Amino acid sequence: MMIDKDKKPDIVTCNTVLRGFCDIGRVDGAMKLFNSMLLDKFVEPNSWTISTLVQGLCREGNLKQAEQINRRMAELKKLKDVAPYTVLIAAYLKAGNVKKAMNLWRELLELGLVPDSRAYSAMIDGLCRCNFINIAKGIFTKMRTHGHTTSLIDYNNLMAALCQESSLEQARAMFGDMVNGSCKPDVVSYNIMIQSTFKAGDIESANKLLVDMQQRGLNPNVLTFSILISRFSKLGLMEEAKSIFERMNKSGFPPSVFVYDSLLKGFKAEGKTEEILNLLHKIADAGVLLDAELTSTILTCLCDISDGHDVLTHLPSFTQEKSKGSSIRCDELLAKLQDIVPMLQSPVRQSIQI
Repeated sequence: MMIDKDKKPDIVTCNTVLRGFCDIGRVDGAMKLFNSMLLDKFVEPNSWTISTLVQGLCREGNLKQAEQINRRMAELKKLKDVAPYTVLIAAYLKAGNVKKAMNLWRELLELGLVPDSRAYSAMIDGLCRCNFINIAKGIFTKMRTHGHTTSLIDYNNLMAALCQESSLEQARAMFGDMVNGSCKPDVVSYNIMIQSTFKAGDIESANKLLVDMQQRGLNPNVLTFSILISRFSKLGLMEEAKSIFERMNKSGFPPSVFVYDSLLKGFKAEGKTEEILNLLHKIADAGVLLDAELTSTILTCLCDISDGHDVLTHLPSFTQEKSKGSSIRCDELLAKLQDIVPMLQSPVRQSIQI
């Protein structure tokens, strides 16, 4: 890339052009500009320049070249902060290469660079995703020790990871720190704790969390409702599940196939035929597009109430549709089955109201 000697661009212009190349997937153009900056020495690359180029290369999956550029800049002592390292570490963790990420972390420390909040957060997030929970906890502790403010995302990522490995008490301790500290829990925090508390079988504590969340002015979101309906259904507490389902609809959240699937399985386990039929017609009226899991649940429920008829044998065309990767609406499925399950023609609709 040739630069007019009489019209030398400044660093802002170069960074803007370099970012533009990366944004449209022209990392080759960004590399030419970057090399020209180094060779022609008309402007000094800064941390933003290096970070943008490293990010562009990482986005294309070229982590090796990104690392080479980062190391080259470190050797030239052009790295003034940890931003380029943060981008590269996050990319390696996303790729599942924890060893490489840890080596880069040690490398930046050896260079005398001081990790900032973003660097710590990138490590915590990536390590949690890779299931290296103990190392993530250590990074979290160092972050606080060095005076950096831990963010809501840091807490939520670590709590979710702890719950995933069944370390509920440790997650509760972190949640308590949030409640009593300056970083207050949000709906995501409560969803994490409610789900894990239910999973541990502690219904009373889960309900207390829900009440506490609402008292703090936080409204349940679609995931909150889905968690509650799923857990109540699995526990056979169908009246509670129905109550949450009605509240979900009144709050303006359309139920997902996961919610419908949870309810149907709960009704089936309790032998609630009328509830199953009523809900099936609600699903059909809503024009819900079935996925494989919900389709399987519907057919299993209908097999149980169809006087010994195997409804699966009556769906050759449906099987072909599914094999092509397409789906079917609930009303279409019920229409195929009405001759086999006469009850579908005269549904009882009193049990669940939307």
